[in-house]
Amino acid sequence: MVNNIRYNFLKVLLFFCFNLKAQITTSTLTPTQYVQNVLLGAGVTVSNITYTGLPDQIASFTATPSSSLGIPKGVYLTCGSNGTVPGDIGPNGPSSGVQRVDQKQTGDAALDAISGNNTYDAAVLEFDFIPHSDTLKFRYAFGSEEYNDYVNLNNDIFAFILTGVTTPFPATNIALIPGTAIPITINSVNNGYSNGVSAGPCKNCAYYRDNIGGSINCVYDGLTTVLTAKQKVVCGEKYHIKIAIADAVDHLYDSGVFIEAGSFSSIPPLTVYTTNSNSNIPDSVLVEDCNAYCVYFIRNANIANKDSFALQVTGNAKLGADYIQTGNSSFAWPTKLIFNPNQDTIKFCNLNALQDGLTEGSDTIKFVMSTYLTTTTSCISSNIIKFNLYIQDYTPISIGQNNMLICSGTSTIINASASYGYPTYTYSLSLPSVSTATLNTGILTYPTTYIIVVNDICNKPVSKTITVTPMKQPVLSEIGSYKFCMDTIRKISLTINNGKPNYLINWYIPLGGVVPFDTISNTYYFSST
Repeated sequence: MVNNIRYNFLKVLLFFCFNLKAQITTSTLTPTQYVQNVLLGAGVTVSNITYTGLPDQIASFTATPSSSLGIPKGVYLTCGSNGTVPGDIGPNGPSSGVQRVDQKQTGDAALDAISGNNTYDAAVLEFDFIPHSDTLKFRYAFGSEEYNDYVNLNNDIFAFILTGVTTPFPATNIALIPGTAIPITINSVNNGYSNGVSAGPCKNCAYYRDNIGGSINCVYDGLTTVLTAKQKVVCGEKYHIKIAIADAVDHLYDSGVFIEAGSFSSIPPLTVYTTNSNSNIPDSVLVEDCNAYCVYFIRNANIANKDSFALQVTGNAKLGADYIQTGNSSFAWPTKLIFNPNQDTIKFCNLNALQDGLTEGSDTIKFVMSTYLTTTTSCISSNIIKFNLYIQDYTPISIGQNNMLICSGTSTIINASASYGYPTYTYSLSLPSVSTATLNTGILTYPTTYIIVVNDICNKPVSKTITVTPMKQPVLSEIGSYKFCMDTIRKISLTINNGKPNYLINWYIPLGGVVPFDTISNTYYFSST
């Protein structure tokens, strides 16, 4: 009895610990978001996105590396449950659990034909797309509860069915065993075991991962390795992809397919990127007499072939007048980018913009690559790749601080107040030496000179000498007593020493400046201010 209690306690503890570290999480989106925000990678334009099935049969997922799924995030389709419905085991359930949800849904005719059986609980995500190169590809993994129990029987089915829309291409399942035309199924990829005993030799077992021991934090008893669906296409033409999965024969013992985020792609035949000698300057910006650039043209097709691209370099930035290739006075842009066999990169480095001292705004270098030619692919010749590089003016740094006068025995703040140039700035103020934009002078009683040095990311420092002069406070002479005759005017003189002209002087006169007529004398006061 005690041993049974211990055993049951350990089972509960192990199940609880597994749930604590459940590392495949799911969330629901709209069909458009599944495709546009998750699946879609580079070089593909999509439209007409539809989904058939219950919301419980599709999800976006995230898997931590410790899950061992091999796909960090993506879209999950299942004939079972995505785990968002309470009580249903999703893909993140323990491998000791069973995903067997009867969704009571219909199947799919295309999957019926592939399976040779009636299908149920189908989940189908499909859309049109236009590839920008000669190849479509995406990464995925398939898993099932029917592994190791129902091998070599009528099993669940999934497929990636590709069809041409604007170009002839018959409906083709591209979920294939690598290097073959054999579809991925439970019967074509397995370890040879069914109902726990050998059912014959393993089938394509290099692509199979057994999960009875829970080495992958996923509910399915077996999964494929991470595979790539790949198909030659005609770039610029429209295709239709149907991603579908369903139960076969019955509604139970479910399966799922994980498709990697951002992997549904058709990388253009040529991509362009730049490297900047100064990481603080934005990409694609060339500052006059500042940073240097390299432009890389990268070929993405089969590099065993010889390929050629027509190159046009235009824009209002003129080679030789606005920019040069440093160290090569005879540099000129070629009219063709010719890639020899096994060459994947053509680069042009040490591009520098010339400082012309003019305020011109932004000049542009425009690159247009077209006429993709190859002997083995069928990409259309109108496939155009565009890229711009922008030249910006350089205006020297300005230091806003000027000479200062302060009262003797006080302190002030010197502020470099830098502008123009190309931030971010670095500062040096002395004496004493500090590396900040401001400096507190401390108490001054005699003129003191400071040097401000400001540098920017273009390494064009400027300096300015600032003198702070302490001034003694003004001293006023005393004013004696004066007698005025009635109806006369007399000047009262005042002497001011120290300070710095021009002075602001205020006279304060008693009685609001009105002198009584019956008074033969009056005293006038001058305040110390």
